Amino acid sequence: MKKTIKIALLILLISLTSFFSVGCWNYREIDEMAIVSGIAVDKGINKKYLVTLEIVELTGGTDIKQLPRTVSTEGDSMFDAVRNEIAFIGKKAYFSHAKLVIVSQEVAREGIVKVIDWFSRDTETRENIYLLVSKNETAKEILEGKQITNEVLSFQLDKMLQNQESLEKAPSGDIRDFINNLSTEWACHVVPAISIENVNGERRPEIMGAAIFRTDKFLGFLDALDTQTMLFIQNKVRGGVIYSEEKIGDSYAILEIFKSKTKINPVIDVNNITMEVNINITAALDEVDGTANLLEGEGPKKLEQYFEDMLNNRAAKFVKEIQTKYGTDIFGFGEKLYEDESGFWKRIRNNWDEEFENLKVKVNTNIKIKNSAQLAKSLEMGD
Repeated sequence: MKKTIKIALLILLISLTSFFSVGCWNYREIDEMAIVSGIAVDKGINKKYLVTLEIVELTGGTDIKQLPRTVSTEGDSMFDAVRNEIAFIGKKAYFSHAKLVIVSQEVAREGIVKVIDWFSRDTETRENIYLLVSKNETAKEILEGKQITNEVLSFQLDKMLQNQESLEKAPSGDIRDFINNLSTEWACHVVPAISIENVNGERRPEIMGAAIFRTDKFLGFLDALDTQTMLFIQNKVRGGVIYSEEKIGDSYAILEIFKSKTKINPVIDVNNITMEVNINITAALDEVDGTANLLEGEGPKKLEQYFEDMLNNRAAKFVKEIQTKYGTDIFGFGEKLYEDESGFWKRIRNNWDEEFENLKVKVNTNIKIKNSAQLAKSLEMGD
């Protein structure tokens, strides 16, 4: 009986606390709010920035509906542009539910520190919202794109980003990660890339690939395949698939990734550094488009060897391209040296850019194919 009374009193206390906390300083009546779900930042025509907000309006009585719309204004700073929105919507923008900010290529190339700094200083914005860069369109065009479902576009894109673990075609990361990286000695970052693609005759946003930054300035894009290779090296692959680049026997094959673990070992010989990248993958044969039985006899070993060689070659080529084209350490090699060989790192830290460009990298991939997700041999139709 006493236990029941204690539980009842606890529930009452929680209810009263929730009730009275509604009167705190940051409370907003629902009809006085302009709830922001997403933000797009482009270069302005008359002022520095053109900021577009996706605003969610709640309508209906018992059957509440979310109706999104966009509003755009210019300003010489993020604060200036956002405050100018009030003249158009008649309400103060409320950012606590914002899911993402999309920045155009033009803004990103000039540097986004002033954009993300506003998010870290404003009392109602959050730092754990996604940061993306638009590839071919303006950020505003992305935010005004057609939804795949009836859901608010920014909320839909937020779910797509959360589900990237099963695809591994784009990195994940928020503004907080970006800000933290700016204070490191290697100061480079990758964020998801977004564009508008034609899907069944409709133009819809697609998150695919990555945008590379050195400090706060955009350098270039990675496609989906290079992004997956980067994620393998960074030990950030949790799922997804691997496609064969050519036929194995008479069949193309697809592996489904169950597990991936990467270890990076710095090897120092006097003043020479070699990064050994060991990638261990557990996968299953997911799909075959020919008649070859790829798991018969020596098939599994040949299949594993093919994909190991393919990924080794792909990774080596990709690392070399990043070294020569961008010269920025997106893989975390410098961070690994700092952690494992701090004394050596202190000697080369001031010349890390040059060291990275000439760094020797050896990639060794080990793949273990377990039970096939489907038949090892494609189904054959009779005459």
